[in-house]
Amino acid sequence: MDQAPSAPASTSREGTSLRRRLEQAVLPAAPPAPPGGVARRGLLLLGAVVLAGAVSRLRLSPAEARTIWAEDGGRFLSAQLADGFWASLAEPYAGYMHLAPRLGAAVADAFPLAWAESVLAACASAVVGLCAVATGLLSRGHLPSRAVRALLAAAVVLLPVAGFEAVGNVANSHWYLMAASFWALAARPSRTGEVVLAAAVVVLAAASDPLTVILAPLVVVRLLLLRRARDHVVTLAFTGGTAAQLAVVLGTDRGDAPPPAPVDVLSAYVVRVPVELVLGPGRAESLLTGDGAGRAAALAVTAVVLAVAAVAAAAGPWRLRWIALAGALASLAFFVVPVTVSWAPALSVALGPQLDLASVSRYSVVPQLLLLVLVAAGLQALVDLAPSPAALGAAAVVVLLLAASAVSGYRPGWDVREGPSWDVGLAAARQLCEDDPARASADVPIAPDPERWRAVVPCARLR
Repeated sequence: MDQAPSAPASTSREGTSLRRRLEQAVLPAAPPAPPGGVARRGLLLLGAVVLAGAVSRLRLSPAEARTIWAEDGGRFLSAQLADGFWASLAEPYAGYMHLAPRLGAAVADAFPLAWAESVLAACASAVVGLCAVATGLLSRGHLPSRAVRALLAAAVVLLPVAGFEAVGNVANSHWYLMAASFWALAARPSRTGEVVLAAAVVVLAAASDPLTVILAPLVVVRLLLLRRARDHVVTLAFTGGTAAQLAVVLGTDRGDAPPPAPVDVLSAYVVRVPVELVLGPGRAESLLTGDGAGRAAALAVTAVVLAVAAVAAAAGPWRLRWIALAGALASLAFFVVPVTVSWAPALSVALGPQLDLASVSRYSVVPQLLLLVLVAAGLQALVDLAPSPAALGAAAVVVLLLAASAVSGYRPGWDVREGPSWDVGLAAARQLCEDDPARASADVPIAPDPERWRAVVPCARLR
């Protein structure tokens, strides 16, 4: 008797084998956790979050630490004091939902009102610390080198451009969360705690900024390649957070603004992302506002650093090629999309004395952190080639340049965000409420513009 054809079974096995090879190349599993020591690892990670958050908090000048920043007080704390967390949670601001900032305002509301500026800054710093630790942990599958991952995590805390607007306030926490979500969605962690961490970062990001949907291709890749249920906890987190966000966004009219010229957007990306990342805001601005030789030097140094990283990553294994390409594309998308939607003249980078990289610098945070994915992949490839002198030399040059940028930009401009003292403003508001028993609320001026930004405090909380 003739045997039944075996081709279908063979084809099935070949398909499974191909999927597993792609799985290991694109979403490599993190090394298994050693047995035992769960409590010790948890304490170490908590300590790392606190340390990273403290380093971020110290980037604030004394004057910055005494005030509340813009939306933190004018939108989120005011809404929390007036309506509470649940009533204000789905209230859109700038056309979308803000879960992380509203959580920060709810935490501040749980403490004495006189502590609000310190509690909000602490919450923002905790988010930075959490994202730094998440980046270092969740990149283990792609970047085995602890040194490379430590540098990548440190960059989250020390990124120079973040010092202008993003650090010390919950209103800009979503930028850090979206950058960390890239690694959360590219990771396949082996530890339950890391799965929970990845899911928490992603749901906070998705429910705080609709731009997180840019990472949807990573979710599609997960759905195509991964089969275990635990690997899709983060997929469900992305889906749930995005669904909640879209429910708010689709019910809000943001209005239409004329789009900028593509050449303006791309030139802004080149200057505000790779050049500023490699050289630091101060040095980049100095060179780009100088003569032609300075501009050529700025572009040349940036091109060499990125070329070294790209060539090294391309010569490495597929997991490095893939993550380097994904990071570079995500970096471009996270700049082009929001800048096109919310273009402002201050984003222009017409080279000359008027160039100001501190203006609307928040749009550069995620693109720079994701461009560092390419740099990290290149460094990992160079580490894998060690002890080759050429590889070590190239890695050292890249690290030293980025370290110099981070050091020079740790506190890029202490005068950028100074504003009225929260304590002084709160005392004045209390006096107004005491002088007028019928008064319902009082305004407290805050940074960066006391005429425009004010926190509304109910008199019931001041009497």
